[in-house]
Amino acid sequence: MVLLRSSAAEKCARCQKFFTRENLLWSGKERCVSPDDGTILGVKDQSIIDWLNALGSKAPTPGGGAVAGLNGAIATAQLKMVCEYTKSELPIVDLNQTILKFLKLAEQDSQAYLEIKSAYKSKDSGLIQKALLNATQPSEEIAKNCQEIYDFCHKNIEAFNKNLLSDLVVSLANLSAAVEAAQAILTVNAKAMDNAENQAATLAKIKFCDELISQITNLKNAVKERIA
Repeated sequence: MVLLRSSAAEKCARCQKFFTRENLLWSGKERCVSPDDGTILGVKDQSIIDWLNALGSKAPTPGGGAVAGLNGAIATAQLKMVCEYTKSELPIVDLNQTILKFLKLAEQDSQAYLEIKSAYKSKDSGLIQKALLNATQPSEEIAKNCQEIYDFCHKNIEAFNKNLLSDLVVSLANLSAAVEAAQAILTVNAKAMDNAENQAATLAKIKFCDELISQITNLKNAVKERIA
């Protein structure tokens, strides 16, 4: 497979500056993926094509942690669809707010990475360790929000519309992907930590992710058996 790139200079639709295209996708209204002013463009601030262009570029953000947040948002939106088609009475949960939380956490992860990068440039070990610890927070929150979505699914599994169980499987698959991605970010940060206490706390978060992935997988497989 050959990846084609155009080297023609084009004008950014956002800032009106000229740039050279290195993206593999084209939306017809391209804009900068990494503004010079350090602004983090979140998922909700861009078209999905623009965001994927940024993800697939040499720009350091968005990265894996942002993907974790997006996967969580996708899982929640898919679950919301299942709920919309379910006539049985379900507990009141604001899934729209949960979607926004995931998207916000995706942005926070991107910002956390930039802070790590800045700390390493300073060569200040204290700043580096602080930045590494702070960078675990978005991933931890993503995992916690995924736990809430899992709990909701597990408690209401019998109530969901049986015609949308395949959609529920898709939701759970994305939920698991979100936790796995968050766990990967936690793992790489834990490895770089010198502070034993911070590292131990992060390893506990990694174990939490392991257990949650197992729970989600078991529920997903149980649903798959129902539609087999």
